[in-house]
Amino acid sequence: MLIFNEDSDFRFYSVEAGTMTAEKLNIAVDTLKGSRVGMFMLCANGMKANYPSMVLDSYTDGFDANLGMDQPCFNGEIGEWGYRRAANIQALESHGIDSNAYLLKRARDNGLAVGMTIRMADHHGFYRKKSLFMSKFYLEHPELRLKTTPPSQTFDFTHAEVRDLMVRAACEIMCRYPTEYVELDWLRHLPYFEPGEGAQHRHFLTEMVEAVREKADWLEKVRGHKIRIYAVVPSTYDLAVFNGIDGAEWANRKLVDMLILAPTYLRDCTIDADSWKAHLDDPDFPVGVRIEHAYQAYPGAPEQSGTMPEMKKCIGNTVRYTRGAAWSAYCRGAKDIEFFNYNRPRDTPEGAPLFADCSSKESLLGKERWFMISYNDLDMPYNLHCTGWRQPGVFPKYIAESLADGSYPYQLPRPVKPGKTEKFVFPSGPVPEKEARLQVCFTGVPQGARVTLGGAEGVFSGAGWDFPAGTAVSGDAEVGVTNTAQEEYYITEAVLKVLFPGQEKA
Repeated sequence: MLIFNEDSDFRFYSVEAGTMTAEKLNIAVDTLKGSRVGMFMLCANGMKANYPSMVLDSYTDGFDANLGMDQPCFNGEIGEWGYRRAANIQALESHGIDSNAYLLKRARDNGLAVGMTIRMADHHGFYRKKSLFMSKFYLEHPELRLKTTPPSQTFDFTHAEVRDLMVRAACEIMCRYPTEYVELDWLRHLPYFEPGEGAQHRHFLTEMVEAVREKADWLEKVRGHKIRIYAVVPSTYDLAVFNGIDGAEWANRKLVDMLILAPTYLRDCTIDADSWKAHLDDPDFPVGVRIEHAYQAYPGAPEQSGTMPEMKKCIGNTVRYTRGAAWSAYCRGAKDIEFFNYNRPRDTPEGAPLFADCSSKESLLGKERWFMISYNDLDMPYNLHCTGWRQPGVFPKYIAESLADGSYPYQLPRPVKPGKTEKFVFPSGPVPEKEARLQVCFTGVPQGARVTLGGAEGVFSGAGWDFPAGTAVSGDAEVGVTNTAQEEYYITEAVLKVLFPGQEKA
Protein backbone atom coordinates (compact mmCIF):
# COMPACT_ATOMS: atom_id res chain seq x y z
CA MET A 1 0.00 0.00 0.00
CA LEU A 2 1.04 3.58 -0.61
CA ILE A 3 0.63 5.86 2.39
CA PHE A 4 0.56 9.62 1.92
CA ASN A 5 1.75 11.51 4.99
CA GLU A 6 0.08 14.93 5.10
CA ASP A 7 2.13 17.51 6.96
CA SER A 8 0.52 19.33 9.89
CA ASP A 9 1.21 22.79 8.43
CA PHE A 10 1.48 22.67 4.64
CA ARG A 11 -2.28 22.93 4.07
CA PHE A 12 -2.35 26.40 5.65
CA TYR A 13 0.34 27.91 3.41
CA SER A 14 -1.41 27.57 0.05
CA VAL A 15 -3.56 30.71 0.41
CA GLU A 16 -3.09 34.19 1.84
CA ALA A 17 -3.38 34.67 5.57
CA GLY A 18 -6.92 34.60 6.88
CA THR A 19 -8.50 33.43 3.60
CA MET A 20 -8.60 29.66 4.17
CA THR A 21 -11.94 27.93 3.61
CA ALA A 22 -13.07 24.33 3.78
CA GLU A 23 -13.22 24.16 -0.01
CA LYS A 24 -9.60 25.26 -0.27
CA LEU A 25 -8.57 22.34 1.89
CA ASN A 26 -9.89 19.89 -0.69
CA ILE A 27 -6.73 19.93 -2.82
CA ALA A 28 -4.87 18.03 -0.09
CA VAL A 29 -7.09 15.01 -0.76
CA ASP A 30 -8.68 15.50 -4.16
CA THR A 31 -5.37 15.52 -6.06
CA LEU A 32 -4.94 11.89 -4.96
CA LYS A 33 -8.12 10.81 -6.74
CA GLY A 34 -7.46 8.13 -9.33
CA SER A 35 -4.08 7.32 -7.82
CA ARG A 36 -3.06 4.11 -6.09
CA VAL A 37 -2.55 5.78 -2.73
CA GLY A 38 -4.42 3.63 -0.24
CA MET A 39 -4.08 5.59 3.00
CA PHE A 40 -4.15 9.27 3.93
CA MET A 41 -2.10 9.74 7.11
CA LEU A 42 -2.81 13.15 8.62
CA CYS A 43 -0.62 15.03 11.10
CA ALA A 44 -2.10 17.31 13.75
CA ASN A 45 0.93 18.41 15.75
CA GLY A 46 4.49 19.51 16.11
CA MET A 47 5.43 20.65 19.58
CA LYS A 48 2.23 22.66 19.18
CA ALA A 49 -1.12 21.49 17.84
CA ASN A 50 -3.04 22.73 14.81
CA TYR A 51 -6.33 22.25 16.67
CA PRO A 52 -7.62 23.57 20.05
CA SER A 53 -5.78 21.08 22.25
CA MET A 54 -6.31 20.55 25.97
CA VAL A 55 -2.79 19.07 26.28
CA LEU A 56 -0.45 20.88 23.90
CA ASP A 57 -0.20 24.57 23.12
CA SER A 58 -2.06 25.45 19.94
CA TYR A 59 -0.71 27.66 17.16
CA THR A 60 -3.58 30.08 17.73
CA ASP A 61 -3.06 30.47 21.49
CA GLY A 62 -2.66 34.20 22.11
CA PHE A 63 -2.80 34.96 18.40
CA ASP A 64 -4.42 38.19 17.22
CA ALA A 65 -4.58 38.63 13.45
CA ASN A 66 -4.72 42.41 13.94
CA LEU A 67 -1.26 42.53 15.52
CA GLY A 68 0.66 41.40 12.43
CA MET A 69 3.77 39.24 12.34
CA ASP A 70 5.43 40.55 15.51
CA GLN A 71 3.36 39.51 18.52
CA PRO A 72 4.11 37.74 21.83
CA CYS A 73 2.74 34.32 20.81
CA PHE A 74 5.50 33.99 18.19
CA ASN A 75 8.22 34.10 20.89
CA GLY A 76 10.13 36.82 19.11
CA GLU A 77 10.29 35.04 15.75
CA ILE A 78 9.03 37.28 12.97
CA GLY A 79 7.97 35.58 9.76
CA GLU A 80 5.21 35.44 7.19
CA TRP A 81 4.65 31.68 7.42
CA GLY A 82 3.95 31.53 11.12
CA TYR A 83 1.44 34.34 10.78
CA ARG A 84 -0.19 32.72 7.76
CA ARG A 85 -0.56 29.37 9.51
CA ALA A 86 -2.16 30.84 12.64
CA ALA A 87 -4.43 33.18 10.67
CA ASN A 88 -5.71 30.39 8.44
CA ILE A 89 -6.31 27.99 11.33
CA GLN A 90 -8.21 30.77 13.07
CA ALA A 91 -10.22 31.57 9.93
CA LEU A 92 -11.39 27.94 9.74
CA GLU A 93 -12.13 27.72 13.45
CA SER A 94 -14.23 30.89 13.27
CA HIS A 95 -16.57 28.88 11.01
CA GLY A 96 -16.48 25.83 13.26
CA ILE A 97 -14.10 23.89 11.00
CA ASP A 98 -11.37 21.63 12.31
CA SER A 99 -9.05 21.02 9.33
CA ASN A 100 -8.14 17.54 10.55
CA ALA A 101 -11.72 16.35 10.94
CA TYR A 102 -12.63 17.90 7.60
CA LEU A 103 -9.78 16.24 5.70
CA LEU A 104 -10.37 12.86 7.32
CA LYS A 105 -13.97 12.90 6.16
CA ARG A 106 -12.97 14.08 2.69
CA ALA A 107 -10.41 11.28 2.40
CA ARG A 108 -12.92 8.66 3.56
CA ASP A 109 -15.47 9.95 1.08
CA ASN A 110 -12.81 9.52 -1.62
CA GLY A 111 -12.33 5.88 -0.66
CA LEU A 112 -9.06 6.21 1.25
CA ALA A 113 -8.20 4.56 4.54
CA VAL A 114 -7.37 7.29 7.05
CA GLY A 115 -5.01 7.58 9.98
CA MET A 116 -3.54 10.15 12.34
CA THR A 117 0.24 10.52 12.63
CA ILE A 118 1.58 11.92 15.89
CA ARG A 119 5.02 13.52 16.13
CA MET A 120 6.50 12.40 19.41
CA ALA A 121 9.32 14.97 19.71
CA ASP A 122 9.03 17.59 17.00
CA HIS A 123 11.56 20.41 17.32
CA HIS A 124 11.46 22.37 14.11
CA GLY A 125 13.20 25.69 14.50
CA PHE A 126 14.92 24.75 17.74
CA TYR A 127 18.35 25.81 16.52
CA ARG A 128 17.11 29.31 17.42
CA LYS A 129 17.19 30.45 21.04
CA LYS A 130 13.46 31.15 20.88
CA SER A 131 11.02 30.10 18.18
CA LEU A 132 7.29 30.28 17.50
CA PHE A 133 7.40 26.47 17.40
CA MET A 134 8.38 26.29 21.08
CA SER A 135 5.66 25.62 23.63
CA LYS A 136 5.21 27.54 26.85
CA PHE A 137 6.00 24.34 28.75
CA TYR A 138 9.29 23.97 26.91
CA LEU A 139 10.34 27.57 27.46
CA GLU A 140 9.47 27.46 31.16
CA HIS A 141 11.32 24.20 31.88
CA PRO A 142 14.93 24.29 30.69
CA GLU A 143 15.74 21.70 33.37
CA LEU A 144 13.79 19.12 31.31
CA ARG A 145 16.01 19.52 28.25
CA LEU A 146 19.00 17.56 27.04
CA LYS A 147 22.23 19.25 28.08
CA THR A 148 24.75 18.05 25.47
CA THR A 149 22.92 18.35 22.14
CA PRO A 150 23.40 21.94 20.95
CA PRO A 151 22.25 23.80 18.97
CA SER A 152 18.86 22.08 19.46
CA GLN A 153 18.35 21.47 23.16
CA THR A 154 15.30 19.26 23.03
CA PHE A 155 13.31 17.49 25.71
CA ASP A 156 15.06 14.79 27.72
CA PHE A 157 12.73 11.79 27.81
CA THR A 158 14.22 10.42 31.02
CA HIS A 159 11.90 12.94 32.71
CA ALA A 160 8.45 11.54 33.49
CA GLU A 161 6.85 14.97 32.91
CA VAL A 162 8.01 14.94 29.28
CA ARG A 163 6.90 11.39 28.61
CA ASP A 164 3.52 11.98 30.26
CA LEU A 165 2.93 15.09 28.15
CA MET A 166 3.45 13.25 24.86
CA VAL A 167 1.42 10.19 25.90
CA ARG A 168 -1.47 12.47 26.82
CA ALA A 169 -1.10 14.30 23.50
CA ALA A 170 -1.15 11.01 21.54
CA CYS A 171 -4.21 9.81 23.46
CA GLU A 172 -6.00 13.11 22.93
CA ILE A 173 -5.45 12.94 19.19
CA MET A 174 -6.63 9.31 19.07
CA CYS A 175 -9.79 10.17 20.99
CA ARG A 176 -10.54 13.38 19.11
CA TYR A 177 -10.16 11.92 15.62
CA PRO A 178 -11.74 8.48 15.13
CA THR A 179 -9.60 6.49 12.71
CA GLU A 180 -8.55 2.87 12.38
CA TYR A 181 -4.85 3.76 12.14
CA VAL A 182 -2.54 5.71 14.45
CA GLU A 183 1.10 6.37 13.62
CA LEU A 184 3.65 7.23 16.32
CA ASP A 185 6.42 9.12 14.54
CA TRP A 186 9.63 8.71 16.54
CA LEU A 187 11.75 10.33 13.79
CA ARG A 188 10.31 13.82 14.29
CA HIS A 189 12.80 14.30 15.86
CA LEU A 190 15.83 12.68 17.45
CA PRO A 191 17.37 12.58 20.02
CA TYR A 192 15.39 11.50 23.07
CA PHE A 193 18.37 10.90 25.34
CA GLU A 194 21.91 12.12 25.86
CA PRO A 195 24.39 10.75 23.29
CA GLY A 196 25.19 7.09 23.93
CA GLU A 197 22.46 6.63 26.55
CA GLY A 198 19.61 5.54 24.30
CA ALA A 199 20.03 1.78 24.71
CA GLN A 200 20.01 1.92 28.50
CA HIS A 201 16.92 4.15 28.55
CA ARG A 202 14.86 2.43 25.86
CA HIS A 203 12.39 1.10 28.42
CA PHE A 204 11.10 4.66 28.83
CA LEU A 205 9.86 4.88 25.23
CA THR A 206 8.54 1.32 25.42
CA GLU A 207 6.44 2.34 28.42
CA MET A 208 5.03 5.21 26.34
CA VAL A 209 4.05 2.83 23.54
CA GLU A 210 2.46 0.52 26.11
CA ALA A 211 0.34 3.41 27.40
CA VAL A 212 -0.81 4.36 23.91
CA ARG A 213 -1.59 0.73 23.09
CA GLU A 214 -3.65 0.46 26.30
CA LYS A 215 -5.67 3.53 25.30
CA ALA A 216 -6.15 2.16 21.79
CA ASP A 217 -7.41 -1.15 23.22
CA TRP A 218 -9.98 0.77 25.29
CA LEU A 219 -11.05 2.78 22.25
CA GLU A 220 -11.48 -0.41 20.23
CA LYS A 221 -14.13 -1.56 22.69
CA VAL A 222 -15.86 1.82 22.63
CA ARG A 223 -15.85 2.14 18.84
CA GLY A 224 -16.22 -1.50 17.92
CA HIS A 225 -13.33 -1.72 15.49
CA LYS A 226 -9.62 -2.50 15.49
CA ILE A 227 -7.13 0.36 15.89
CA ARG A 228 -3.78 -0.41 14.31
CA ILE A 229 -0.70 1.36 15.59
CA TYR A 230 2.20 2.04 13.25
CA ALA A 231 5.60 3.12 14.60
CA VAL A 232 8.10 5.15 12.56
CA VAL A 233 11.57 4.02 13.65
CA PRO A 234 15.19 4.54 12.52
CA SER A 235 16.33 2.87 9.34
CA THR A 236 18.43 0.15 10.97
CA TYR A 237 17.89 -1.92 14.09
CA ASP A 238 21.21 -0.88 15.61
CA LEU A 239 20.48 2.83 15.08
CA ALA A 240 17.03 2.36 16.60
CA VAL A 241 18.40 0.74 19.76
CA PHE A 242 21.19 3.33 19.96
CA ASN A 243 18.50 6.03 20.04
CA GLY A 244 16.36 4.20 22.59
CA ILE A 245 13.67 3.22 20.07
CA ASP A 246 13.18 -0.53 20.49
CA GLY A 247 10.83 -1.17 17.59
CA ALA A 248 11.65 -4.88 17.58
CA GLU A 249 10.37 -5.30 21.13
CA TRP A 250 7.25 -3.31 20.28
CA ALA A 251 6.57 -5.57 17.32
CA ASN A 252 7.34 -8.78 19.17
CA ARG A 253 5.05 -7.82 22.05
CA LYS A 254 2.27 -6.80 19.61
CA LEU A 255 2.27 -3.25 20.92
CA VAL A 256 2.39 -2.04 17.31
CA ASP A 257 1.02 -3.46 14.08
CA MET A 258 3.62 -2.15 11.63
CA LEU A 259 7.10 -0.66 11.65
CA ILE A 260 7.93 2.06 9.14
CA LEU A 261 11.68 2.55 8.66
CA ALA A 262 12.79 6.11 8.06
CA PRO A 263 15.75 8.45 7.61
CA THR A 264 15.97 11.72 9.53
CA TYR A 265 15.56 14.30 6.76
CA LEU A 266 17.08 12.95 3.56
CA ARG A 267 16.04 10.15 1.25
CA ASP A 268 18.00 6.96 1.82
CA CYS A 269 17.59 4.32 -0.89
CA THR A 270 19.41 1.63 1.08
CA ILE A 271 16.81 1.11 3.84
CA ASP A 272 16.50 -2.64 4.25
CA ALA A 273 13.24 -3.99 5.68
CA ASP A 274 14.54 -7.55 5.49
CA SER A 275 17.41 -6.73 7.85
CA TRP A 276 14.89 -5.57 10.46
CA LYS A 277 12.86 -8.75 10.10
CA ALA A 278 15.83 -10.73 11.38
CA HIS A 279 15.10 -9.18 14.80
CA LEU A 280 11.38 -9.98 14.75
CA ASP A 281 9.73 -13.15 16.04
CA ASP A 282 7.27 -13.14 13.14
CA PRO A 283 9.08 -13.11 9.77
CA ASP A 284 5.85 -11.90 8.16
CA PHE A 285 5.43 -8.91 10.46
CA PRO A 286 4.73 -5.92 8.18
CA VAL A 287 7.64 -3.52 7.73
CA GLY A 288 7.33 -0.46 5.53
CA VAL A 289 9.74 2.21 4.34
CA ARG A 290 9.39 6.00 4.39
CA ILE A 291 10.62 7.84 1.31
CA GLU A 292 11.63 11.43 1.96
CA HIS A 293 11.19 14.07 -0.72
CA ALA A 294 14.52 15.74 0.08
CA TYR A 295 17.76 14.26 -1.20
CA GLN A 296 21.45 15.06 -1.02
CA ALA A 297 24.56 13.36 -2.41
CA TYR A 298 26.70 13.90 0.70
CA PRO A 299 26.68 16.03 3.87
CA GLY A 300 26.51 19.68 2.91
CA ALA A 301 26.03 19.07 -0.82
CA PRO A 302 24.56 22.10 -2.63
CA GLU A 303 20.79 22.28 -3.04
CA GLN A 304 21.12 22.42 -6.83
CA SER A 305 23.88 20.84 -8.87
CA GLY A 306 25.80 23.26 -11.01
CA THR A 307 26.98 20.58 -13.43
CA MET A 308 24.50 17.71 -13.51
CA PRO A 309 20.92 18.38 -14.66
CA GLU A 310 19.91 15.04 -13.14
CA MET A 311 20.47 16.48 -9.66
CA LYS A 312 18.22 19.50 -10.20
CA LYS A 313 15.27 19.47 -7.85
CA CYS A 314 12.29 19.48 -10.17
CA ILE A 315 9.14 17.37 -10.36
CA GLY A 316 10.32 15.30 -13.34
CA ASN A 317 13.51 14.29 -11.55
CA THR A 318 11.56 13.68 -8.35
CA VAL A 319 9.34 11.19 -10.19
CA ARG A 320 12.30 9.25 -11.56
CA TYR A 321 14.25 9.25 -8.30
CA THR A 322 11.21 8.24 -6.28
CA ARG A 323 10.52 5.35 -8.62
CA GLY A 324 14.09 4.26 -7.93
CA ALA A 325 13.70 4.65 -4.17
CA ALA A 326 10.45 2.68 -4.21
CA TRP A 327 11.95 -0.10 -6.34
CA SER A 328 14.92 -0.31 -3.99
CA ALA A 329 12.62 -0.50 -0.96
CA TYR A 330 10.48 -3.27 -2.45
CA CYS A 331 13.59 -5.24 -3.42
CA ARG A 332 14.69 -5.02 0.21
CA GLY A 333 11.46 -6.41 1.62
CA ALA A 334 9.23 -3.36 2.19
CA LYS A 335 5.53 -4.16 2.43
CA ASP A 336 4.22 -0.59 2.25
CA ILE A 337 5.73 2.75 1.30
CA GLU A 338 5.02 6.06 2.98
CA PHE A 339 5.59 9.29 1.07
CA PHE A 340 6.83 12.05 3.38
CA ASN A 341 7.02 15.76 2.45
CA TYR A 342 5.60 15.00 -1.01
CA ASN A 343 3.03 17.79 -0.79
CA ARG A 344 4.30 19.80 -3.74
CA PRO A 345 4.64 16.85 -6.16
CA ARG A 346 1.12 15.80 -5.16
CA ASP A 347 -0.26 19.22 -6.06
CA THR A 348 1.14 19.24 -9.62
CA PRO A 349 0.03 17.20 -12.65
CA GLU A 350 3.67 16.31 -13.36
CA GLY A 351 3.84 14.45 -10.07
CA ALA A 352 0.87 12.18 -10.77
CA PRO A 353 2.94 9.15 -11.92
CA LEU A 354 4.42 8.89 -8.42
CA PHE A 355 1.10 7.93 -6.92
CA ALA A 356 0.38 5.20 -9.43
CA ASP A 357 3.74 3.76 -10.43
CA CYS A 358 5.12 3.29 -6.91
CA SER A 359 2.30 1.19 -5.49
CA SER A 360 4.13 -2.10 -6.07
CA LYS A 361 7.22 -3.63 -7.58
CA GLU A 362 5.08 -4.90 -10.47
CA SER A 363 3.73 -1.43 -11.25
CA LEU A 364 7.32 -0.13 -11.51
CA LEU A 365 8.41 -2.66 -14.11
CA GLY A 366 9.24 -1.01 -17.41
CA LYS A 367 9.23 2.50 -15.88
CA GLU A 368 12.26 4.77 -16.03
CA ARG A 369 13.87 4.92 -12.62
CA TRP A 370 16.97 6.62 -11.32
CA PHE A 371 19.23 5.68 -8.42
CA MET A 372 21.41 8.24 -6.73
CA ILE A 373 24.23 7.65 -4.33
CA SER A 374 23.29 9.41 -1.12
CA TYR A 375 24.01 8.78 2.56
CA ASN A 376 22.28 7.69 5.75
CA ASP A 377 21.85 10.90 7.73
CA LEU A 378 21.27 8.90 10.93
CA ASP A 379 24.84 7.59 10.85
CA MET A 380 26.61 10.76 11.92
CA PRO A 381 26.54 12.15 15.47
CA TYR A 382 23.47 14.27 16.07
CA ASN A 383 25.47 17.35 17.07
CA LEU A 384 27.46 17.21 13.83
CA HIS A 385 24.36 16.67 11.71
CA CYS A 386 22.37 19.48 13.29
CA THR A 387 25.25 21.95 13.47
CA GLY A 388 26.42 21.22 9.94
CA TRP A 389 23.04 22.11 8.48
CA ARG A 390 23.11 25.54 10.11
CA GLN A 391 26.76 26.60 10.17
CA PRO A 392 28.70 27.00 6.89
CA GLY A 393 32.02 25.20 6.84
CA VAL A 394 31.19 22.44 9.35
CA PHE A 395 30.51 19.70 6.80
CA PRO A 396 33.41 20.59 4.46
CA LYS A 397 35.79 20.49 7.44
CA TYR A 398 34.37 17.13 8.57
CA ILE A 399 34.68 15.67 5.07
CA ALA A 400 38.25 16.89 4.53
CA GLU A 401 39.46 15.64 7.91
CA SER A 402 37.74 12.25 7.74
CA LEU A 403 38.88 11.64 4.16
CA ALA A 404 42.41 12.43 5.24
CA ASP A 405 42.40 9.96 8.14
CA GLY A 406 40.39 7.28 6.32
CA SER A 407 37.34 7.44 8.59
CA TYR A 408 34.87 8.98 6.13
CA PRO A 409 31.90 6.56 5.96
CA TYR A 410 30.07 7.68 2.80
CA GLN A 411 30.60 7.02 -0.91
CA LEU A 412 30.63 10.67 -1.95
CA PRO A 413 32.53 12.88 -2.40
CA ARG A 414 35.44 10.69 -3.50
CA PRO A 415 38.89 11.50 -4.94
CA VAL A 416 40.24 9.23 -7.70
CA LYS A 417 44.02 9.21 -8.09
CA PRO A 418 45.71 8.69 -11.48
CA GLY A 419 45.82 5.01 -12.44
CA LYS A 420 43.50 4.03 -9.60
CA THR A 421 40.00 2.52 -9.73
CA GLU A 422 37.26 3.48 -7.27
CA LYS A 423 34.19 1.29 -6.80
CA PHE A 424 30.67 2.63 -6.28
CA VAL A 425 27.54 0.73 -5.32
CA PHE A 426 24.19 2.08 -6.52
CA PRO A 427 21.04 0.95 -4.63
CA SER A 428 19.41 -0.33 -7.81
CA GLY A 429 18.42 -3.84 -6.84
CA PRO A 430 18.13 -6.24 -9.77
CA VAL A 431 17.16 -5.01 -13.22
CA PRO A 432 14.99 -7.79 -14.67
CA GLU A 433 13.76 -6.00 -17.82
CA LYS A 434 15.72 -7.22 -20.84
CA GLU A 435 14.88 -4.09 -22.84
CA ALA A 436 16.35 -1.78 -20.18
CA ARG A 437 19.57 0.05 -20.94
CA LEU A 438 21.69 1.59 -18.23
CA GLN A 439 23.42 4.94 -18.05
CA VAL A 440 25.79 6.14 -15.34
CA CYS A 441 26.36 9.86 -14.83
CA PHE A 442 28.98 11.53 -12.65
CA THR A 443 29.98 15.03 -11.65
CA GLY A 444 33.75 15.31 -11.68
CA VAL A 445 34.62 12.45 -14.03
CA PRO A 446 36.15 13.43 -17.42
CA GLN A 447 34.81 11.65 -20.49
CA GLY A 448 38.11 9.82 -21.02
CA ALA A 449 37.67 7.82 -17.81
CA ARG A 450 37.04 4.09 -17.96
CA VAL A 451 33.66 3.24 -16.40
CA THR A 452 32.61 -0.37 -15.94
CA LEU A 453 29.50 -2.14 -14.69
CA GLY A 454 30.10 -5.76 -13.84
CA GLY A 455 32.16 -7.09 -16.72
CA ALA A 456 30.93 -4.50 -19.26
CA GLU A 457 32.63 -1.25 -20.20
CA GLY A 458 30.51 1.85 -20.74
CA VAL A 459 30.62 4.11 -23.78
CA PHE A 460 30.53 7.86 -23.15
CA SER A 461 27.58 9.44 -24.98
CA GLY A 462 27.78 13.05 -23.86
CA ALA A 463 25.39 12.71 -20.96
CA GLY A 464 27.06 9.75 -19.30
CA TRP A 465 28.39 6.24 -19.82
CA ASP A 466 25.93 3.97 -21.62
CA PHE A 467 25.55 0.23 -21.23
CA PRO A 468 23.48 -1.72 -23.75
CA ALA A 469 20.19 -3.47 -23.10
CA GLY A 470 20.74 -6.82 -21.48
CA THR A 471 23.66 -5.72 -19.30
CA ALA A 472 23.29 -8.01 -16.31
CA VAL A 473 22.40 -6.48 -12.94
CA SER A 474 21.34 -9.20 -10.51
CA GLY A 475 21.69 -7.10 -7.36
CA ASP A 476 22.80 -3.58 -6.51
CA ALA A 477 24.84 -2.24 -9.43
CA GLU A 478 28.59 -2.09 -8.81
CA VAL A 479 30.34 0.50 -10.95
CA GLY A 480 34.07 1.07 -11.29
CA VAL A 481 35.70 4.37 -12.29
CA THR A 482 39.33 4.18 -13.44
CA ASN A 483 41.33 7.40 -13.70
CA THR A 484 43.25 7.23 -16.97
CA ALA A 485 44.36 10.87 -16.73
CA GLN A 486 47.50 12.33 -15.18
CA GLU A 487 45.74 14.29 -12.45
CA GLU A 488 43.48 13.39 -9.55
CA TYR A 489 39.81 14.25 -9.86
CA TYR A 490 37.04 14.54 -7.33
CA ILE A 491 33.63 12.89 -7.79
CA THR A 492 30.77 14.71 -6.06
CA GLU A 493 27.60 13.28 -7.63
CA ALA A 494 26.56 9.97 -9.17
CA VAL A 495 23.36 8.69 -10.77
CA LEU A 496 22.47 5.35 -12.33
CA LYS A 497 19.54 5.47 -14.76
CA VAL A 498 17.44 2.52 -15.86
CA LEU A 499 16.05 3.64 -19.21
CA PHE A 500 13.42 2.27 -21.58
CA PRO A 501 12.63 3.03 -25.21
CA GLY A 502 10.21 5.89 -25.72
CA GLN A 503 10.33 7.24 -22.17
CA GLU A 504 11.95 10.62 -22.75
CA LYS A 505 9.59 12.17 -20.18
CA ALA A 506 8.57 11.10 -16.71
